Amino acid sequence: YHPDDQDTVRRCVDAAVSKKEDFDFEVRLVRDDGAVRIVESLGRPEFNESGALRSIVGLFRDVTDKKNAEREVRRSNERLRAHMENTPLGMIEWDTQFRVVEWNARCEEIFGYTKAEALGQQGVDLLIPDDPSDVSGVDQTFQHLLDRTGGAHSTNVNTTKTDERVICDWYNTPLVDRDGEVMGVASIVQDSSERLLLES
Repeated sequence: YHPDDQDTVRRCVDAAVSKKEDFDFEVRLVRDDGAVRIVESLGRPEFNESGALRSIVGLFRDVTDKKNAEREVRRSNERLRAHMENTPLGMIEWDTQFRVVEWNARCEEIFGYTKAEALGQQGVDLLIPDDPSDVSGVDQTFQHLLDRTGGAHSTNVNTTKTDERVICDWYNTPLVDRDGEVMGVASIVQDSSERLLLES
């Protein structure tokens, strides 16, 4: 075991012996070539008929690659979150029911809803005017995204928290897992109201 982890190992094993229960912990192991690996140690103490400790049996499972992969995922998520919070564009993540699961600071500025207010809300209820044709069009776009048959870009009239109308350009991407299943949609949104007004 790594010198800095030996006390941890001793405490865990001693506790298992004292309580007569299994142990399960992760520590670093130093190989003969000096390489440090992260291992999961699983085992249990065994006792004789009089209750005295007879042996400790266990096994190691090398989880170094798994831990490294998890660390890279965390770092990637942290970088993505930092980008989301600092980009000048609105960024929203939706689940497959068109509910908000991520909502960045720029969306708060465009639409007036805080992240806490937006999370879990249906997109149609939150951002779409009470016009059946608008609602139908957005629902159709979202379905195309889930079916991966279109919906990548659209320009829509949206509503804000104060019921103002804003014209937004939407750039949408289905989020697909390793099995090819759509697990949500990511949207980048830009308030184009002023630009379109100048062009008109």
